[in-house]
Amino acid sequence: MQGNRILSKEFFEMSADNLAISLLGKTLVRNIDGQITRYLIAETECYMGVLDTGCQAHRGKTPKTSVLWERGGTLYVHLIYGLYYMLNIIAGKEGDPMGVLIRGVKGIKGPGRLTRALEIGKDFNRENLLLSERIWIEDTGLIPLYKKTPRIGIDYADDIDRNQLWRFVAYDYL
Repeated sequence: MQGNRILSKEFFEMSADNLAISLLGKTLVRNIDGQITRYLIAETECYMGVLDTGCQAHRGKTPKTSVLWERGGTLYVHLIYGLYYMLNIIAGKEGDPMGVLIRGVKGIKGPGRLTRALEIGKDFNRENLLLSERIWIEDTGLIPLYKKTPRIGIDYADDIDRNQLWRFVAYDYL
């Protein structure tokens, strides 16, 4: 399953909805003390910026969320419920706050389980996927079929944003 490392900043500069789909079937690679593990990305969710009430950027720039305004390919790792780290990849160009939550990989469903299994914590916040030696994405050449569903766990968002089909699930096709 080894592929070519994605080094193109342009790959990550697309809009979050397109990036979320494009990441399906790519390999999330983790280097833990020289031990390299690879996981096929199977589930993503996009957050479309300041007008999306499900996106943390909607509430404005804060010290915590300022990373959302960085350029595509930067990681945004944050804690929810005081228990689980969420692994997000910033999408788009600098200054346009969008992101993609990695909800699961083949064999690991759930964003909290994923970050625990890959030993991803707050120290990964603002990591650059183009330069990191700890975590990166490889192209597999796979373009899997996927299902679209509403996003999960954003009860605070407006109805229109809660019902957007911005969760992409490809477990059955990988």
